[in-house]
Amino acid sequence: MMIRNLQESDISQLREIHSCHFADEFPFEDFLQNIIASFVVVDNDQIIAASSVRKIAESIVITNKDASPRKRVHALSQILQADMFACARNDYSQLHAFVQDNIWLRHLLKIGFRPTKGSALVLNL
Repeated sequence: MMIRNLQESDISQLREIHSCHFADEFPFEDFLQNIIASFVVVDNDQIIAASSVRKIAESIVITNKDASPRKRVHALSQILQADMFACARNDYSQLHAFVQDNIWLRHLLKIGFRPTKGSALVLNL
């Protein structure tokens, strides 16, 4: 087996693999958009695995818990509008938030955030 950069000639085989095994999980185009790098592992010209490292936008928000909940919710709304504008200006189609507070989680769900498919994991480098 050999690892190498993904090439244009790999796309048809990857589309077939995606169609057979991953079509219900994510659109194939997600595999190719906002990519830092893409790799394939091949064995006798057969793709065994492929990966794309995608850039994601993450909103990290700090609120002053000394302020009233009403003011903080209003401020959150303004912050997220600015965040969404910045994402759109930089060609991001998603904004991620990793929430640890259930109250803020409910607020974010009310305004349109939704749970991700699968579990969020992180690898420190």
